[in-house]
Amino acid sequence: MNKEEMVNQLYGECSNAKIGLTKTDLSKIYNIFMEIIKKGIVSKEGVRLHGIGTLSTVLRQARKCRNPQTGNLIDVPAKTGVKFSASSTLTDLLNE
Repeated sequence: MNKEEMVNQLYGECSNAKIGLTKTDLSKIYNIFMEIIKKGIVSKEGVRLHGIGTLSTVLRQARKCRNPQTGNLIDVPAKTGVKFSASSTLTDLLNE
């Protein structure tokens, strides 16, 4: 689901619940929400989304890999990545 689809679905849910928000309002709220999530991840605090899971940072160690085209060994530097751990609630829903 992309941003436009998410905003459209939110708009439908808000209309059903008689919440008077426009698609423009919801798009701005979506952007703010995404910025808050990004800041939480970048600050290495992590972000816990109740019933969904946790987004956190993980340090990926430096390693040596082989270039499949040439067969030469190359050094891959250490870097920080993002890890998602699904909540047990979400995992249970997926396995129903």
